[in-house]
Amino acid sequence: MNATTPSVQNYTQENATYGFQQTELFFSGPEPIAIIVIISVIFFVGILGNVALLSYVICCNRLTSPHNIYSTNLAVGDLLTLIVAMPFLSSIYIMTTWPFGELVCKFSEFTYTLSTSITVFMITALSVERYRLLTLHPPSLNLTSASVTSFILWLLAIMLAIPDLVSAETLAFGDFRYCVPYRVNWGETYAKTMVAIKFTCHFAGPFGILLFRFDFSGLCLLLLQKASVSKRFRRIYRDTS
Repeated sequence: MNATTPSVQNYTQENATYGFQQTELFFSGPEPIAIIVIISVIFFVGILGNVALLSYVICCNRLTSPHNIYSTNLAVGDLLTLIVAMPFLSSIYIMTTWPFGELVCKFSEFTYTLSTSITVFMITALSVERYRLLTLHPPSLNLTSASVTSFILWLLAIMLAIPDLVSAETLAFGDFRYCVPYRVNWGETYAKTMVAIKFTCHFAGPFGILLFRFDFSGLCLLLLQKASVSKRFRRIYRDTS
């Protein structure tokens, strides 16, 4: 034990020195400036677009369809990402350490998961609504059903984000502090489980729904087109006979 302890300490110290050198190299290059410019463009364009949408819907009293209800909730989720989550998350690209403390770390991870979840859920709901407009008669849900659906999706997004509010913490490594979403002492199983759940809810599940809807919608359009062409030929044949 005594013989191996110095070697472990030296190895850790060498890794810390290497990590510090790599970090200094990154922040001395053009990457932080490029990241700041890109994030700033996304921030201002996103704010203007979503505020304009909300202003139009609210001021003109356009909450008259499920599509507008889902679009409004989507805009709220986008603003939550832009105003609350993005500033804190972008700091990891432009700062060498996490300066905001553990409470802000927890809040930023919670907000990021919440805004991501509601954005994905509302895009999926809009896709399903488009499918209903194309294939069903009457074509869409009523306003009450759309409002209840939006409320349920917000609840699911909050439930998905609450674990990050509990598990996020700051870790100290030498002179650096980092905000991590999962506690180290909870083990890899918890982290892998949460990653799998988020992958399913944010990508695999919505992607499967979108893929099915688009394929089925394309099939419906093809059948409608064939029916229209067949009706046209029958009309031409009847007129010429």
